[in-house]
Amino acid sequence: MIKGYFPIISLVAIAVSLVPCIVGWYCYNRLGKELRILLLYSAIEAVASLIGMVLAFNGINNHWLGHVYTPIRFGLLMWILSLWQTDARMKKAFIITLGLYIVFFFTGLMHFESILQFNSVTGPVSCLLLVFGSLITLIGVVAKAETPWFRNPGVWVSLGAMIYFGGISILYAMFNQLLTVSLETLRAIWAPVNSSLNILFYVTVTSAFFTSRWNKSSNNETV
Repeated sequence: MIKGYFPIISLVAIAVSLVPCIVGWYCYNRLGKELRILLLYSAIEAVASLIGMVLAFNGINNHWLGHVYTPIRFGLLMWILSLWQTDARMKKAFIITLGLYIVFFFTGLMHFESILQFNSVTGPVSCLLLVFGSLITLIGVVAKAETPWFRNPGVWVSLGAMIYFGGISILYAMFNQLLTVSLETLRAIWAPVNSSLNILFYVTVTSAFFTSRWNKSSNNETV
């Protein structure tokens, strides 16, 4: 752990994590169920990022935070994606996948992962499942869209999740290996890539919240 070390881009990412929370809260009365859950996710994400920063800045092991946060993040996002499924069987498949992953996560925690090390197995698995789920959702949402894609929250969330979790899964799998090489290697690769992906995802989530205002304005114009 690097006491007192926190890259500027990581600080920027934490600051940007507040943006979707603010926008989502501002648009709260116009949000559907999916986006209200997404707002909850955004708030938990911002709090987790802040806690992780404080721990890292003080040289305290924060790997346990990833183990606590991973099943919460996976559960909320899979729940959101399941709500965008129009096929009942697909929606059920998403919920079953959620349950199976939770079982896998706690099995891993008990048998082959340490809470004091980065979750380099269960973390990447959750990311890959979210990439796959986001791809299915994106295809389904675009195929049945009745509004322009940029006014559809499902497009923004699915696209952002595909990019973010696709990239982060690679970093998760490499974390312990990079740390074994050297702290300098970890600093040079992990912080800028992870923070950049975070910022991009926050932008797409914020855009999803803004669609509630765009769609409202569109409805008012057609009355």
